[in-house]
Amino acid sequence: MKKLMMIVNPVAGSGGYKLNFGEGMRILSDNDYATALFFTRQKGDATRYAREYGKKFDQIACIGGDGTLSEVLAGLMGLEDPPSVGYIPMGTANDVATTLRLPKNDIVGAVKVMIAGEPHPFDVGGFGDNDYFASIAAIRRRRIRRRHWDISPTCCRECRYCRILSRSTRGLNLTTAL
Repeated sequence: MKKLMMIVNPVAGSGGYKLNFGEGMRILSDNDYATALFFTRQKGDATRYAREYGKKFDQIACIGGDGTLSEVLAGLMGLEDPPSVGYIPMGTANDVATTLRLPKNDIVGAVKVMIAGEPHPFDVGGFGDNDYFASIAAIRRRRIRRRHWDISPTCCRECRYCRILSRSTRGLNLTTAL
């Protein structure tokens, strides 16, 4: 039996996680996942849960948006040997899910991908020493494009946006259908 830590942001996507939540949990159970649920109440909870309890699980999954995923990744960055991460996108923008071609706002579909998918390396960007984000995140993307026509890391290497984009951090494994 695989031990799964499921971090749920109940306000992401206007609480849409409730739709088919039970069916998603049943599918996990039928596929030998022992799932422990952790519900966030405020910003930073997902980071804290992942950091404090993540090493006790074989896999961590989150139900929420890009922000929830970024918080989970931030919590895992401090672990020596972090578990793989599953993402069940239930947010508003779901930029990461769009890029990875994950089912959006569909718990059952995303759970099936998480079970059948393979872990792939996933880059995590960072600000300073302790702030991390999913590197696909849409952080000031429009502003960067207006200021610099080329947003590659070799753009200028001097402005703070280019330093953020060119910063290299270690990656984590994210389960996707790719």
